[in-house]
Amino acid sequence: VVSALQFLAFAVALRWQTTVYRSVINGYEAQVWLNGIDIIINSLRFPLLLVVMIAYPTQFELFFIYQAVISAIEILALRWKFSRLLPGRGLLPAFNLSLLKPMLPFALGAAYASALGVTLAQYDKLLLSSILTLTDYGYFALIGVVTGGILTLSGQISKAILPRLTALLASGEENEMLALYKVATRWMVVSLSPLALSIVIWPQLTIFAWSGDSTAAAWVAPVLPLFVAGAALTTITVFQYFLQYAHGDLSLNVRFNTVLFVI
Repeated sequence: VVSALQFLAFAVALRWQTTVYRSVINGYEAQVWLNGIDIIINSLRFPLLLVVMIAYPTQFELFFIYQAVISAIEILALRWKFSRLLPGRGLLPAFNLSLLKPMLPFALGAAYASALGVTLAQYDKLLLSSILTLTDYGYFALIGVVTGGILTLSGQISKAILPRLTALLASGEENEMLALYKVATRWMVVSLSPLALSIVIWPQLTIFAWSGDSTAAAWVAPVLPLFVAGAALTTITVFQYFLQYAHGDLSLNVRFNTVLFVI
């Protein structure tokens, strides 16, 4: 367990650093390149890992070592693209307080809202892990995977939309920004609603078709529609967060998440 945690901590530390590089690459709207790298890295991280674990089923440490190695490959690739995009890339990294100070209110607001968002998203799992049996918690984990899948699909649209909204507003093209906002919101509703509604209407069939476990499907069926409906609504309301982000004012989002956290 100690060895597994050590390799896991190494992988997490590397992936935390990749968020900086990803932010720069997204800011330059190089999403096509980034999506190509994501396809390669995720293919290495998941399908190929399955092959490795089938070949060496008893060496569980290999799972964590493998994840750490893939994280190292990922950060090298992103660092290379980052260094080609960012002006002044030859300079040594250093804090510039004069540049940082005007951004602090926005940055702290974003960090606070993100922390509350993570807490809200994970609190149910923390709470139920101390209440449910391990078997029942395993069934509940299926719900998290399904709802997480819906949020992941929406995230790919968000990754492309957010930098464009910000760039349009920064260049004074507010009407174009609002037009893109409306089109993207409608596209999100049209693309995800059929999937979400199908799962809400047929939750037991969905889980049974996926897992082949009738017991798990029966356990999940009464609860899954509520989580899926919530995830689907979240994918729509997140666009209002994008508008606030583009304007550089997250005060409404901070207040909203604070109220949700208290409730």
